[in-house]
Amino acid sequence: MGFFNDLKEDLANTVNDITEQKVAEELAESQKSLKLDIETFEKEETSKKDNKSNLELEIQNILNGIENNTIEASDEYLKNEEEQYLEADEIDEILNEENEKAEVQTSNDENEEVLLENKGINLMINPTPVVEKEEIEDIEMDEEDFDTLLDIVEEAQMLEDMEETEQIEEDPVIITEGTTINGDIISSSIFDIRGSIKGNIDIKNNVIISGEVIGDIRAREVYVDGAIIRGNIICDQTVQISEKSVIIGELRAETAYVAGAVKGNIDITDSVVLDSSAKILGNINSKYVQINNGAILEGKCTQTYSDITPSAFFENF
Repeated sequence: MGFFNDLKEDLANTVNDITEQKVAEELAESQKSLKLDIETFEKEETSKKDNKSNLELEIQNILNGIENNTIEASDEYLKNEEEQYLEADEIDEILNEENEKAEVQTSNDENEEVLLENKGINLMINPTPVVEKEEIEDIEMDEEDFDTLLDIVEEAQMLEDMEETEQIEEDPVIITEGTTINGDIISSSIFDIRGSIKGNIDIKNNVIISGEVIGDIRAREVYVDGAIIRGNIICDQTVQISEKSVIIGELRAETAYVAGAVKGNIDITDSVVLDSSAKILGNINSKYVQINNGAILEGKCTQTYSDITPSAFFENF
């Protein structure tokens, strides 16, 4: 799981590296657009100040006209296209509307995170822009980057499949005690045989045997725990024979640990260990051999697979 999490982190880092340049370009474009908006805002403010001055002058003229009982017709302040004087409350309403517009504009400017101080401009922007998932999906990648990401995804998927397979293999097929099967067994699952099998067993996985088997056994690893087996045992890796187990047949494996009784030749390409309770009637061929005190061997023991043999050593003498 640690390697899978590291691989996921590598995938995330690779995507960030690819998107870094595009994010920088988008950030620069955003800054440029924001500067243009600020310039536009300053021009609008200047125009508003001029309009406000004109409005105040117009209002003052209207007030002067009211005091002098004279007022010039103006479409902006006429009702129903008829000439009439403005009341004081109507003038206040116009001024309030202008103030409300100014407050709304100020609020919008704050939301845009623009600060104008002493006729200077400070841009308040997010120093670490967030890249949304949709933006990552739209990024264009060259063929080499795409192939790299594809390889990482395929390797991650392969690791997930291996983990699922290992989890499945943790649950063995159990042949319970008292069950008898007449016939061969061919499978890729782990088997725990506690009953009796009369037939050959061909498993592309590990086999645990504590019952009785009459037939040859071929598997990746074989663990014999107090079982009686009449047949040959052939393993790709390790065979282990417990103290109370009895094997009448040959053993072939990469390594072997024998604490029980074996009647047959033992052919091990690497190391074989005979524990103190082992009873062997047959020859042993191996690369390394260890015979503990108390073990009984009736047969020849030859280190056939050793890199250096005694005969080769004495040829020069």
